[in-house]
Amino acid sequence: MAYETILYEVDQRVLKITLNRPDKLNALNERLLGELAAAFQAAETDATVRVVVLTGAGRGFCSGADLAARLSGDLDYGETVRRVYNPLVLQMRRLPKPIIGAINGAAVGAGMSLALACDVRLAAENAWF
Repeated sequence: MAYETILYEVDQRVLKITLNRPDKLNALNERLLGELAAAFQAAETDATVRVVVLTGAGRGFCSGADLAARLSGDLDYGETVRRVYNPLVLQMRRLPKPIIGAINGAAVGAGMSLALACDVRLAAENAWF
């Protein structure tokens, strides 16, 4: 699968998933969330992957939901959490391979939820939650 908002790289049995919207501090939009779910599904079925590292491009891990993208209409935040965020976090927790969160910069809101869903978190000196 071709990804636009994440980087998916396997090297020596380690899958590195990088949230790749550095201009938005890796804010989560529908596309990124869908690609992230697809990446974790691919990791689950790929026998060559033993561990997953989740990180963010640029100066932040993840600034949370991309609220600017959501201002264009009615939004039910509760429904979005139930339909999108909760299933992604549950998918991460059920992954039979360990997920290491490499936290750089901000991990805020839903970004902190992603960090907390990792099995292990390694925080850079500039990380904040």
